[in-house]
Amino acid sequence: MKVLFVCKSNFARSQIAEAIYNNLTKSKDAKSGGIAVEKEWVGQPISKFKNHVVSSMKEIGLDLSKSKPKQITKKLVGWADKIVVMEKDKSLWPVFLKDSKKIISWDISDPRGTGLNFHNKVRNEIKKKIEDFLI
Repeated sequence: MKVLFVCKSNFARSQIAEAIYNNLTKSKDAKSGGIAVEKEWVGQPISKFKNHVVSSMKEIGLDLSKSKPKQITKKLVGWADKIVVMEKDKSLWPVFLKDSKKIISWDISDPRGTGLNFHNKVRNEIKKKIEDFLI
């Protein structure tokens, strides 16, 4: 099953989910994207910016140091069988996402601006949700 994970900036939650899903399924069936990726982040590896995403994922053996934030597109939404959205503010959602019948919403806090412990909590919550999703 092809799964698109979406959060606001494709900087933490959706990147974490993509990596965990692909690792657990031993596939490349997950992709991720952001609803409102900050322009200065596009094309830049997330490791370039001071954050705890890369450290948190390294703790479980997954390397996100070269991952780059990507804006979701109509094409990506069309590609996916299921779309997991972790952004509560639907006013930010593009129309092509709002209109999709493939959406599953997960209420997962954005770890932006928090420490490593909170990033680990979010990572573990996402991992548990994916494990439950795969059952």
